Amino acid sequence: QTKTDNSFLFENFDSLQWQIDPNSSNDFLYREQNAAVYISMQKNIAEKWKLKVGLRGEYTSTEGDSPSLNQLTTYHYFKLFPTFYLQYGVNDQYQMNLSYARRINRPDYSSLNPFITYQSPLFSNQGNPLLRPEFTHSLEWNHTLKNRYVITPFYNYTKAYYSEFPYQIEGTQETRYTFGNLGSHQNVGVQAILPFKINKQINWQHSLLSLYQQYIISYDSIQEKPEGVFWRYQSSFTVELNKNLNIEISGYYESKSIQAFYEADDRADVSIGMNYSFWKEKASLSLGVSDIFYTNRAKVEINYPNQSLGFYRRNDTRLFKIGFNYKFGKHKVKEKKSFDSASEEEQQRG
Repeated sequence: QTKTDNSFLFENFDSLQWQIDPNSSNDFLYREQNAAVYISMQKNIAEKWKLKVGLRGEYTSTEGDSPSLNQLTTYHYFKLFPTFYLQYGVNDQYQMNLSYARRINRPDYSSLNPFITYQSPLFSNQGNPLLRPEFTHSLEWNHTLKNRYVITPFYNYTKAYYSEFPYQIEGTQETRYTFGNLGSHQNVGVQAILPFKINKQINWQHSLLSLYQQYIISYDSIQEKPEGVFWRYQSSFTVELNKNLNIEISGYYESKSIQAFYEADDRADVSIGMNYSFWKEKASLSLGVSDIFYTNRAKVEINYPNQSLGFYRRNDTRLFKIGFNYKFGKHKVKEKKSFDSASEEEQQRG
């Protein structure tokens, strides 16, 4: 069960006192109940083949109440989520896994709040109480070589895809951002993790992601099919100068990408760090500088029918960090056994 009460209080300072503005204040009450049942089976179907299948049935009931707008929205649904895993292990040099899963992604609670909030006279936000979860079919074919190198072709298809999007209030210059189930999208690509040990002191790890994106937007009177290729390269170079001192240089570059109506420019980041341990490895000192060249910024263009807009954002990503860590007591601590509950993903929603 989830219960969230969100209150937004807007006051004006008038006649030497604060007075509530009822037209700008808001209360939003949200209730959600999830019940699920799981069944799974695992079997060795041959000497080197392992099979695991599962099925989750889930019932959800939601209620969103906006007393400020006198609006009550309810939604109830039952869905099935199958999983399939097939593992083939030849030897220590090669292992293959084929997996399929159907997953659900629910909107954040704030995305469901129908009240309108203003950041300026020409810019506002509004949630959508009719926003529905999106459902994704995911297929992965994982190959592991020498217990080090991983290559994974994949495909996923999302139905009832939801996203934030802007629109202009008719007859005004106001732009309002809201959420909607815009249609569907699919990705097909490959991811590779390639660590290389140059010698005893130097390690160089590479990670590459490349995929083809396609969206099919069918919302109100809008019919569009944006598509494109996206790739991301990430690398880390670690040098162990001695048993107590190591240095790491890391960075990434990602190409232009699309997300429904959004077109994001490319971006990059290079960082450097050092770690030194002492006092019989009980203490450690770490130093680091992130985004050395100050290139981690967001530049986005939004192409929506009858309008074109965008934004450029540069946060404080160039940072100098210093840390000190000291371990009290024994070095070795008994590992805690834990159990991941079925509601773990739900607890991450904000």
